[in-house]
Amino acid sequence: MTEVVVDGGEILLANVDGSYYAVANRCPHRGGKLSHGMLRGSTIVCPWHGSQFDVRDGRVIRWVRGLPAILARMVARPTPLATYELEVEGDTLLLKI
Repeated sequence: MTEVVVDGGEILLANVDGSYYAVANRCPHRGGKLSHGMLRGSTIVCPWHGSQFDVRDGRVIRWVRGLPAILARMVARPTPLATYELEVEGDTLLLKI
């Protein structure tokens, strides 16, 4: 995975088993740079709080790592990541915004 800047916005590009995906690079929970996190399969893990998102569709998988269940219910669930359409032309990735 890698971060790119397009028109001033940060985009995270991820390669999952040979397929490429583009999502917003900032965690919607607290703004952590997802490009500094870990990619496990298709799941990106936020380096700040451990929230997890699927890079294929942006959906929230898990949020706020380490909180007891009672506290986790009181913390607002983050919104899904913005996703962007990519097209592959040879060795070039074209991002549609």
